[in-house]
Amino acid sequence: MSHVPIIDFSPFLDPQSSPEAKRGAALGIDKACREIGFFYVSNHGIDEELRSAMLSRAKTFFEEATEDEKRFISIKPDGPGGGDHARGFQRVDGGGKGEHEARA
Repeated sequence: MSHVPIIDFSPFLDPQSSPEAKRGAALGIDKACREIGFFYVSNHGIDEELRSAMLSRAKTFFEEATEDEKRFISIKPDGPGGGDHARGFQRVDGGGKGEHEARA
């Protein structure tokens, strides 16, 4: 059964954290990236109000932005005058809402 791992980020925020604790968290991220491709982060220190505002704005964008607005910020291909093929909006086709979620 596959699942999206939850990585505790607190060792990187706690000045008292040991190098072993930081290494353990880093290895968890490394494993998640190599084996699953995604991970959740817990104890990240991001203010709940800021996190909620970001999620609200993202929801508004995906539900209300026009195709022209999405195309304007779409991922640009590598090459002269282009981008790095890594940043921007990318349409994920197939399925309805929630179909992109990892399933057991």
